[in-house]
Amino acid sequence: MYASKATLKWRIRVTWIAAAALVLWSAAHGANGGPPADRPSDASPDAAEPDDTSPAKAAGTTDLSDGRHLFETQCARCHGMHGAGGTGANLTRPVLRHAANDQQLELIVKDGIPGTAMPGNWFLNDQQIEQVARYVRSLGHAEEESLPGDADRGSQVFVTQGCGKCHLVAGQGGGIGPDLSDIGSQRGSDYLRKALMHPGTNSPKNEAGYAAYLVVVAALDDGRVVTGMRINEDTFTIQLRDAQNRIHSLRKDKLIGFRKAGGSMMPSYEQQLDARDVDDLVAYLAGLRGDTQ
Repeated sequence: MYASKATLKWRIRVTWIAAAALVLWSAAHGANGGPPADRPSDASPDAAEPDDTSPAKAAGTTDLSDGRHLFETQCARCHGMHGAGGTGANLTRPVLRHAANDQQLELIVKDGIPGTAMPGNWFLNDQQIEQVARYVRSLGHAEEESLPGDADRGSQVFVTQGCGKCHLVAGQGGGIGPDLSDIGSQRGSDYLRKALMHPGTNSPKNEAGYAAYLVVVAALDDGRVVTGMRINEDTFTIQLRDAQNRIHSLRKDKLIGFRKAGGSMMPSYEQQLDARDVDDLVAYLAGLRGDTQ
């Protein structure tokens, strides 16, 4: 029996409706019966978590990379390539003396520290300042350096070698050389070792940007010769501190001449100490961190 024309039209219409419904269902639920590829399933608790290639993570990695590049080109000359200190402070610390928070650190990067040799970086824009600060903060998360020496034995080496005659530690000692009370927070072990072996080769700068503890030899018109560290100098006078901690204020018009001798008044311990003593003394000095411990 053949179907009537009305029946055929009805069957065709139902077929088209079913096909359209199937297309709409597939679009809504995906080809495999799951949710669309661009929409996470409610049944997957991890689907909304950002992965390692998320834009936020990529941006953070880029900031650290850019910050490191800026640090190496602008800051490493004083602070060392890895931030462990040189003529500038050791930055591989979770707590920095002058920067308790990120805002203070960014201000230091931008404006420097008044009264010290730390200059400002006026040529960096706000984004670059933030990148440098973020990289410096990351240095404080590095694993603390393990030193081979014995700090307790190193304190005895410090005493027997007479280091306290020139250096202060916790208010005790002489004032000819730098105060070492928190030298471990300021300088890394490589710098400390080099200072013991070859003193004066990497002298810190004063707040005016000149070499601190500069040794000067002055010849007076009465035949005397004074050797000491320059404390101050102007157009007409120069003030020196000698090895006995005596202050000499000299008028330049009374000098036959004077010269910057370079080096240091501190003796080299390269021949005076064996390797073990050096390791112990470096460990002791690295542990002197003042009130930051």
